[in-house]
Amino acid sequence: MDLLDELDRARVAEILADPHARDVIAATIGQARSPKELLESTRIPHATLYRVLHRLEEAKLLIKERSAMTPDGKPYDLWRSTVRAVTVTYDAAGMRVDVELNEGAAEKWARMWRTLKGL
Repeated sequence: MDLLDELDRARVAEILADPHARDVIAATIGQARSPKELLESTRIPHATLYRVLHRLEEAKLLIKERSAMTPDGKPYDLWRSTVRAVTVTYDAAGMRVDVELNEGAAEKWARMWRTLKGL
């Protein structure tokens, strides 16, 4: 299964209408970032950031690149965008959403999917 096949392109356009979602995607294209780093760089409120992270993960626009536990037992996740660019075009033919994958994250997503499916 290909990540592009999994993306609901209309939902991608809807989610990226949210400026917080766009900020998180932009901050995680080049490298995976922790929520703490995202809080500092985007200035998104704490609760809002976690809602955005989970919404982006559900839509397959963000993936946990690494997960670990801190010595005090708290989760430490590094998030990375699965998309490098999204272009939305609307004309007489309707809306078209083109997605350019962020190859490193997309490959990791595909590997995780194959593992879950037992392939």
